[in-house]
Amino acid sequence: MMIKTTATTASSDTTTVWFAARVGITQPTGVYTDQITYTATTN
Repeated sequence: MMIKTTATTASSDTTTVWFAARVGITQPTGVYTDQITYTATTN
């Protein structure tokens, strides 16, 4: 999914990304983690 595009070179350009989680009553209590990778490309 494309988060953001720019028409010119980005400098000190901040983008905030929010996350949410949906839980079910059958999921055991605990701490859950995962990795997220962001990739910046130029043309």
